[in-house]
Amino acid sequence: MGQVPGLQVTGVAGNSQRIIIRGSSSISGNNEALIIVDGVPMTTADLAKFKASEIESFSVLKDASATALYGNRVANGVILITTKKALQELTQVKTRTNFNETAFFFPQLKTDREGKINFSFTSPESLTRWKLRLLGHNKNFETGYFQNDIVSQKDIMVMPNLPRFVREKDTLTIATKVVNMTNETKTGIAMLLLFDATNGKTIDNIALNLNNRKDFICKPKESISVSWTITIPENLKGLQYKIVAKSGTFSDGEENILPVLSNKILITESIPLWVRENSKKEYIFENLKDNTSNTIQNHSFTLEYTTNPIWFAIQSLPYLMEFEHECAEQTFARYYANTIASEIVTKNPKIASLFESYRNEKTPKSKLEINEELKSILLAETPWFFDSEDETEKNKQLAYLFDLATLKNKQDQTLEKLEAKLLPSGGFPWFDGGNENPFISQHILAGIGHLNALFPNDKTKYNKIITKGIPFLDQNFIKQYEVNQTLFRNYSFYDIHYLYMRSFFIKEYPVSTKLDSLLQVQLKEVKKNWLTYSLYQKAQLALLFNRFGDSEMAKKMTTHLK
Repeated sequence: MGQVPGLQVTGVAGNSQRIIIRGSSSISGNNEALIIVDGVPMTTADLAKFKASEIESFSVLKDASATALYGNRVANGVILITTKKALQELTQVKTRTNFNETAFFFPQLKTDREGKINFSFTSPESLTRWKLRLLGHNKNFETGYFQNDIVSQKDIMVMPNLPRFVREKDTLTIATKVVNMTNETKTGIAMLLLFDATNGKTIDNIALNLNNRKDFICKPKESISVSWTITIPENLKGLQYKIVAKSGTFSDGEENILPVLSNKILITESIPLWVRENSKKEYIFENLKDNTSNTIQNHSFTLEYTTNPIWFAIQSLPYLMEFEHECAEQTFARYYANTIASEIVTKNPKIASLFESYRNEKTPKSKLEINEELKSILLAETPWFFDSEDETEKNKQLAYLFDLATLKNKQDQTLEKLEAKLLPSGGFPWFDGGNENPFISQHILAGIGHLNALFPNDKTKYNKIITKGIPFLDQNFIKQYEVNQTLFRNYSFYDIHYLYMRSFFIKEYPVSTKLDSLLQVQLKEVKKNWLTYSLYQKAQLALLFNRFGDSEMAKKMTTHLK
C-alpha cells in the first residue's frame, strides 16, 4: 500500500483484509482485485499469511491491460506476486537433456486377454511431433504396417532457438518461446542460467547475464517470447545453458551445451633442444622476443624434456589414432599408429605397467566426455582446446588408447577396412567412390615400407596391397613420362615422393629395364639441383640415394642436413 497509485488495503495485517484498486470498477459491489502468487490465484486471506520478507517482487495490472489477458472476470485489476521461494524452486526445475532425433527401441510386446499388444519405450525429450512406425509379421510371413503421429508436449513448455555454436566476445540475444497449453492464462517466471561446460561453474556475471529472471503472462493455448542478451567471455570452451520456466505447479526446462569457438588463430613456434650432459646451450625464440603486436595473447609456453625420446613418439600417436575421417589416408594413419603403439607396449613392460596405473586412477567424467558431439566440434574448430587439460587427465586418456587388447582389435579391423578400399587396379582412392589417387597410393605404400623396416617379421601382412600397388604406381610413373617428357626437367614433390616410396621395395620388387632407365635419368638430374629442395625432400633424397646404392651422395646430404 502506498507503492501503487489507487491501491487501498483495508484490515489488519495477518487477519482478513480487502484489497481494492481504485478506478478499476465502480465503488459499489465487490471490486476486490484478483491476486496471483507464483502463478496460483489466492484470496486476500491467503495473502495475509505471507511476510513482507518472503516477497521477491510484484506488479499490478488494471483496466484494459488486465482484461486483455484475463477477461472480464478481472475488471477490478490483477496483482501479480513472485515469492523468493518460487525463485529457489525455479532453479531446481528438472530440465530436458536428451535431444536425439530418433527413438529406436527393441519392443517388449505384451498381450492382454483380448490379444491387444501393449509396449512402452522412452522417447527423446524434444517437444515436437514424432512419426511412430510399426511393422509386424506372423509365422506365415503376413505383414502389417502402421504409422501415426505422436506429439510430445507439456502444459507449460520452453522452446529455445539457439545457434549451433558461438564465438568469444559475441554479444547475442537468446530467445525462447514459453508455450501455454492449458485453458487458463498463466503467469510465471522464466530464467536463464549459464555455466562453464568444462567445470560446471556459474558464469552469469562474466557473461553479463545479470537480469536473468523474466516474468511472463501467457494467454491460453498461446505462446510468448522471452529473451536475454548476453556476452560470450574469452577463454570459455563450452557454454552450458539452462532455460527454465515455472507457473504454479507447471514447469519445464531445457539444458544443453554450445561450443565456443575462438576468435583467434593459434600460431606455434617450437625449437628442438639438444643438450648433452655437462654442456650448456642458449636458445632464443626470435618471434616471441621481437613481436610488437597489440592484440597478441600468449596461450602457453612449454618446456618438455626427456632422457627417453620414445615418450615423444608415444605422445604423438593419439593424433593419428583419432583422425575424424574415413578416407584411405586417415584409415592408414590409424593403422600405422596402432601398429607402432602395440609394438611399444609389447616390448616395453615398464610402459605397459605405467599405463595400467593411469587407467586405474578414478576421475569423474566431464560434460565434454559425455557430449561427444561437442568434443568433435571442438577438435575440428579449436584443436588446441584439450591442451588445457591437466597432465593427469591427458595421461589417463593416453592409457586408454594404449590398451593392448583394444590396440590389437582396432589394428585388425583397420587393416581389413584399408584392404577393402583397394581398387582392382591396385590404387587407392582418397575417399570412397573416387578414382585412383596416385599420391595417396604412394603415401600408403611408403608407410607400409616404413613399417616393414621397423617390424620385418610382419611383412606378409601387406602382400595383398603391395603386390597390386607397386605395379600400379610403376606403370603410372612411366605413363606420366610418356605423356609429358619435360617432367624430368621440372621435378616436383610428387616425383621425389614416388622415388622415396619405391626405394623401400627395390630388393623384393626389382624395377623393370624401362623403369630403371627413367629412374637413373631422374636421379642424375636430382643431383644437380638437390640444394633447391626443402628440408623434407632432402631427407627423403638422402634415404633413397642410400637405398639405390649411392652412399657417397647420401652422406653428403646427411652432413648438409645436420
